[in-house]
Amino acid sequence: MGEQRSFGAAMATSTSELARGAHQRHGLASPMHTAYDSGELSHPGSERERDYEAGLAREIQLQDLSLDPGFDANATSIEGARDAPAGKSPAPSENGKGLPPGSWSEYFRGLPYKLRGGLDTALPIPDVHELFWSFVGAFVSIMAISLLNHFAGVEEQIVYLVGSFGASAVLLFAVTESKLAQPRNFVGGQILGALVGLGIRHAIHVPWVASPLAMALSLTGMQLTSTTHPPGGATALIIAASASIPKWAGFSYVVGVAGGCAIMLAVALITNNLAPRRRYPTFWW
Repeated sequence: MGEQRSFGAAMATSTSELARGAHQRHGLASPMHTAYDSGELSHPGSERERDYEAGLAREIQLQDLSLDPGFDANATSIEGARDAPAGKSPAPSENGKGLPPGSWSEYFRGLPYKLRGGLDTALPIPDVHELFWSFVGAFVSIMAISLLNHFAGVEEQIVYLVGSFGASAVLLFAVTESKLAQPRNFVGGQILGALVGLGIRHAIHVPWVASPLAMALSLTGMQLTSTTHPPGGATALIIAASASIPKWAGFSYVVGVAGGCAIMLAVALITNNLAPRRRYPTFWW
């Protein structure tokens, strides 16, 4: 019983603080949380207290919605406040419940609210040590692939230096802890993009149709296989938009991408772990 009382008291306190923060954030005052502060609710976990908590939760949602240009302060429900234009009641519909979710009018009303951003902040500028290791990793990896492309690629007629590796280097050496930069995503996304792009290039000979289809299908494939790696979309686009198909029915392109991936991954495993404050990878598969 004592533990139940303590849990109820903790919930009451946290809910009160959350409500107070919401009121202060929007510059509004509410008497809802004063019952907790005055000690009026002396029985944590009681039915009356739960009613107060439910009211607080609803009040917090309404205060957060008040920033939405489509907010109706006079609505009797959160759904009505969200769907109705400011100062007006929800528009009637066939079922009498206001506008259907996802309607065009709802979209345009909420668009300014969504476009204003504010959900996150910009990436912090890294210190000189991070900048140094990012530079070293990107430089060494692209240099190694360039050398392979120059000395072996020309003779073998295989392109190892694919443009999308520049974007991969940014992920692997600047945001090393991102899921998009881990080995599964890097290698899987690049090779999947190459295969999808090559397949579309063989199937469709109209570049302005093949290019967007290859990129979009590679994105879908990466999402379905949990190998999302943004440069993989560029890898698919490059081969789909190419004027001619490389040798081996285009599979030399896949070999080049795989070879470049192996080199860049090896460099990432070495340089990112030489840096004292880095650890790579965060997961393999």
